[in-house]
Amino acid sequence: MKNKVNWLEPALLLAPFLVIAAFWNKLPARVPVHWNLRGEIDRWASSKSIEIFVLPLIALALVALLRVLPWLDPKLRATLQENERMRATLQIMRLTFAAFFGALFSIQIATALGYTIASGRAVIWCTLVCFSGRFCSWLLNFFSAKARSVFSL
Repeated sequence: MKNKVNWLEPALLLAPFLVIAAFWNKLPARVPVHWNLRGEIDRWASSKSIEIFVLPLIALALVALLRVLPWLDPKLRATLQENERMRATLQIMRLTFAAFFGALFSIQIATALGYTIASGRAVIWCTLVCFSGRFCSWLLNFFSAKARSVFSL
């Protein structure tokens, strides 16, 4: 599959690591790693600890899982060989997860650097955009499959 967004996935996965490298010496001693439902920081980590890599590593793991999933599931592998739409859906899912965790990481680093961000609202909006997009793509696939089965009778 050759399309115009193939470069976007590696860029989204690599960007957080480049940001960490660029701001490594500018990060304060404590970096926020968790917010409660009111948007208040309730957990901090040392800027030199592995905890600041958690969000980029989760994104990397999810994208890797979505890459190897077709080889683990024979039905999915068969679907990918027959249907280009499933391949595009998996690509959208990979991009969505990479962008979602990249956005959360951006909020985390910007807050650590002292920028005033309504973190609670930003996280809620990131979550809504991510899951509403996933829900919409699921609905589209579900109803188009139903329409094909009804009209093929």
